[in-house]
Amino acid sequence: MRMILAGVAVLTAVSVAAAPAAAAAAGPKTGLRGWARMDPHGPVAGQDRLTLALDARSRHRAGSEPGSTRARGHATIQHAFPNEDGTFSTNRIEIDVDCLVTENGRTTAVTGTVRSLTFIVPPGHEQPTARPDWHPDTAFSFSTDANGRQRVGWSIPPYNDPTAPPAATRCVAPLPAPTDFYLVEGGFTPRR
Repeated sequence: MRMILAGVAVLTAVSVAAAPAAAAAAGPKTGLRGWARMDPHGPVAGQDRLTLALDARSRHRAGSEPGSTRARGHATIQHAFPNEDGTFSTNRIEIDVDCLVTENGRTTAVTGTVRSLTFIVPPGHEQPTARPDWHPDTAFSFSTDANGRQRVGWSIPPYNDPTAPPAATRCVAPLPAPTDFYLVEGGFTPRR
């Protein structure tokens, strides 16, 4: 689980230039901004520190299906976790946003492609390495569970398994399993 959770995902979107006529015909703007600490086990933070900072924006094309968007933005997901000797390691992932999905005026998913993965380890600990060609699609979902708790889902394939199948599809919210987190601090606000 640490392999999946370990990360800081900076979702830095690729801007898609639109011709003036296309921009005038574009649909409504939408976005999501915020910071949150998350935990996989419950609504109270554990010893690991998993955070997601997000600033994503999109403009739906006129007449398009929900999720068919021109999106850009930035997010950072970071996982700091304790080692056996009491030191902490931190992992970071940077991602370019390619879609922000809304339904009934609420953001339900943000997808993108991994730009980079960085491991920060204290001296004396093994330095993991990611393959230079590891740039999979990844997805985040935003929801409220039956108990009214905010949840964040995240799908990304393991960095150390070149045979792993894709874990995300553009403009599709990830399934709740295997990685669905409780939002334990902070939150996200829609932006227009």
